[in-house]
Amino acid sequence: MGIERGMQDGQDIVFERESEQSPDYIPGDVIFKIRTQKHSTFVREGDNLKMDMKLTLKEAILGFKKHIKHLDDHYTEVVSNEVVQPFQVRRVPEEGMPHHNFPSQKGDLFIKQIVTLPRRLNEEDKQILRQIFQK
Repeated sequence: MGIERGMQDGQDIVFERESEQSPDYIPGDVIFKIRTQKHSTFVREGDNLKMDMKLTLKEAILGFKKHIKHLDDHYTEVVSNEVVQPFQVRRVPEEGMPHHNFPSQKGDLFIKQIVTLPRRLNEEDKQILRQIFQK
């Protein structure tokens, strides 16, 4: 049995007239229902994928370059040279799931960028930040 690229949770695979066969009866259909497993990184919504990406305060302010391992083991590069706001969502076109029956077309990947702040700052760090913010 083949599961086609882009099939979604709850979709049926039907084998017509493949059930138990006996004389004088028309065999029924065999129906398999797709059930998907949860993934530790990605959540599927239609043909789009969503994920969270943690960023340090330094990365959020100064920029970053990260690689995301995708479901099919290829890597997607995400680069930012701008200030990232907490919970800002970045759209990466064509990095979602393939459209069923049109696998060359793909949904998008939406990345929610979560900025983690330091738990503590020593006095020296605080003084440096005060000087920066006075400018």
